[in-house]
Amino acid sequence: MVFVFIGPVIFARVMSLIIAVPFNHRKRKKEAHVLTQFGLELDMNHFHSLTQNNHKEGEVTKAEFILKMLIWLGRISVQDVSLASQKFDLLDVDHDGSLTELDCRTITARERWNVAIRTVLMRKRVANVALGMLADLEK
Repeated sequence: MVFVFIGPVIFARVMSLIIAVPFNHRKRKKEAHVLTQFGLELDMNHFHSLTQNNHKEGEVTKAEFILKMLIWLGRISVQDVSLASQKFDLLDVDHDGSLTELDCRTITARERWNVAIRTVLMRKRVANVALGMLADLEK
């Protein structure tokens, strides 16, 4: 009786493992191609593909190289990189390309300022609602 409940689960798991074999093989083959495509040398075609959309034309930093490799391996997407870049730009208050303690203190001060402004605006709205209710009561 127990096999009636456990059997389909085990069968489904075994089938998913069997079906995954060609996908995993294709993935490993693609990873091997990407990781070995440069070998010990870098030709101009590969270099130009690496330098597209970089911060400096004709130059690839280690971070940019790693990001391109991760994208080509399918570990991350261009959208992932774009979202992380946008978040970094929001946090980099002085736009110097690095996050510093000054950026952190500025962000913290900005957040406190925004909270203070929201509090004042909320109190003003509450006061306006209360005045409206009083006006309605007087009628």
